[in-house]
Amino acid sequence: MNYALTDAKRILMHSILQKSCCLEVSMNMLAVSLGFIPFIVLLSFSIHWRSLKTVSSSSARLEYSRVPYLGYSFLLVMVSWVLFIASPAKEFPSLLIPLGSIFAIIGDYFNLQHEFAQRITRNTPIFGGLLSFSITQICYSAAFCAFSSNSSLFNFTYSIPLIVLFVSIPQIVFSLRVYYKGMPARIVWGSRVYSCLLGFMAAAALIYAFAYGGFWILIACGGVLYLISDSILGETTVHGRHPRAEYQLPWITYLAAQGCIIIGYGLLSP
Repeated sequence: MNYALTDAKRILMHSILQKSCCLEVSMNMLAVSLGFIPFIVLLSFSIHWRSLKTVSSSSARLEYSRVPYLGYSFLLVMVSWVLFIASPAKEFPSLLIPLGSIFAIIGDYFNLQHEFAQRITRNTPIFGGLLSFSITQICYSAAFCAFSSNSSLFNFTYSIPLIVLFVSIPQIVFSLRVYYKGMPARIVWGSRVYSCLLGFMAAAALIYAFAYGGFWILIACGGVLYLISDSILGETTVHGRHPRAEYQLPWITYLAAQGCIIIGYGLLSP
């Protein structure tokens, strides 16, 4: 009788493990398949950018870019939600990535300076972007730390130096290349707070990439690309410089960053 019970338990455990492995494989296959969407988004973005070569000013290019750019961002939001809904373990940390992507597209709306965005922010839509993306970075950072709850972010010898470095970099960029005398106080303080949150998110992704490798490397690439994108945005739009590719350079790096984080997190074992 005991032998029969033991065999039944062994068969049951084997069946559960098989189902778990199948779910994990199918989830990874879905994430890989959806990974083509960010690639297609970047390809489409590049083609659209090419179509703007005869448009000489950044303000004129913005008129042609608002709708397609929001469309590209919307596709990435959809990818993040599909990955969450398809995940066999719909736990709260996994929800933070699609939630963060929603606040990101809200920030996109502000940063693309739509008329309504300008009206509700008293002609400083960048402030709305700072608020929205601050929530995005909080969501992403919390998702990273919660996913690796078995190993605290501060358990590694390189954690503090990396966090200090990546929180400091955007602060230095802001002080040297973004800030100008007479900048509205809420933009100054909003930028300072957002820079800290952005740097922490990038540092957290890099710490786990160094610790665990694998798909965390893709997520870390997303964190670094976010830093590059927002540094370009700060030096151009926030400061008041308007080069021809004012909206193209930060956007292509931003879309790549979103794609890396969303797909990378989706590929992590549920």
